[in-house]
Amino acid sequence: MSFPETSIIVSKEINEYLDHIEIERQRKIDEDQRRWYEMKQRMLGQEMMRQEYPSTPKEAFESANEGLYYGTQLSKLRALGNVCRVPYDDSTPVHTAWDIGLDDFTSIFCFQVGRGGAVSIINFYENWDEGAAHYCDWLNKQKYRFGRHIFPHDARKRDAGAKTQYLDFVTPNLEGKFVVLDIKECDKLEGIQTVRSMLSRCVFDEEKTAKAIRHLEAYKKVWDDRLGCYKNTPLHDEHSHAADAFRYLAVGLKGLERKDNSSAENDLKAVNRYYGV
Repeated sequence: MSFPETSIIVSKEINEYLDHIEIERQRKIDEDQRRWYEMKQRMLGQEMMRQEYPSTPKEAFESANEGLYYGTQLSKLRALGNVCRVPYDDSTPVHTAWDIGLDDFTSIFCFQVGRGGAVSIINFYENWDEGAAHYCDWLNKQKYRFGRHIFPHDARKRDAGAKTQYLDFVTPNLEGKFVVLDIKECDKLEGIQTVRSMLSRCVFDEEKTAKAIRHLEAYKKVWDDRLGCYKNTPLHDEHSHAADAFRYLAVGLKGLERKDNSSAENDLKAVNRYYGV
């Protein structure tokens, strides 16, 4: 086995994972091996890495995609080269999609839609236990020209003491239009299928969205110990916040595209009626 150069920096997540493997297998994993593992996982993604280079007998016999919601789709994107450098196009507006955590993680995706419906995921940010002003400040520092900001339905939730909505803090501090999804649109399983259908149109910036991709790759179903199988219910963990934000992105974009198409069809019908067609 040839090892990578010492310039490879091993992420916190991989170090924690390999620490666990050391304990489980009672075998030391040195720094060169850790850098090799980091390099390979960057190339293959978490799902394919554990399929091609399993660390334990359990991983060796597990199906690579078992329990993962987006494993297959993200592996295909990597294989096609759709995790790459994706620069900001200043001729096109940047849209955002949020998952709000008032006492938890807030996750934000920044994306652009190009010709033919290609979706460029150009940036991602998440933080813990910060107010709306913090996230608006981060977005404004990116110097993007904003289009629409997609929020989940709880953005309209009122604070019992202050009698305000989350949107009341966001709208004065961000340019652009604000879209709030209703509860029905936020149905998780339907939204997950919308994400699966949309992913083939996506390209991800390999540097700025690296953490988001890891979250999406690890987003999985709840394991049922009694039945010995996965339930079709999303597991709520550190990965689910980013996955929810991306689900809102997909559902919100689908709704906007449907609305735009409907307007175009109505315009065409009006022209046809005018000319008696």
